[in-house]
Amino acid sequence: MTNPHEDGWSRLTEALKLVAAEPSVQLSSLPDGVLKADEIVLTFDECLASVSDLVEAKRLPLDVKKKIQEIDKLFERMTQEGGDHWTEDAVRSNREWKEARELAGEILERMKVPMDRPRLDWVTYVLESKDPSPPRNIRNFLYKIIQSLKSAFWKG
Repeated sequence: MTNPHEDGWSRLTEALKLVAAEPSVQLSSLPDGVLKADEIVLTFDECLASVSDLVEAKRLPLDVKKKIQEIDKLFERMTQEGGDHWTEDAVRSNREWKEARELAGEILERMKVPMDRPRLDWVTYVLESKDPSPPRNIRNFLYKIIQSLKSAFWKG
């Protein structure tokens, strides 16, 4: 049986590699037909549940958890601001995306994890429809539910 901390560690490091990667790598790491900016954030967000467990297991230092929370807050602010942050052009040129990349890079360096292409074979993607509005609305709704659950269960 796989150690759950190893699985959480592996997924977290791969999600951080995705966030830290140069825009061209971020975008090319994700399949066509998905909302790529959303998928970067959702991939990162999916790993947050393991962070407290990794800290408790002494696999992740508390200062790293705090940096991870900074990225989470940045993505949450971007979600609240909406529109302009969620395009491929924004991933390439938006200062908030650059800040997220820098923070994730610092975390990987602190964790002594080499920065290579993210391995995302564990992620399940939702293909976008021809009308991008409904998926974005659904995804924003789901993101808000996840944020509510995190605030209820996140071990601060």
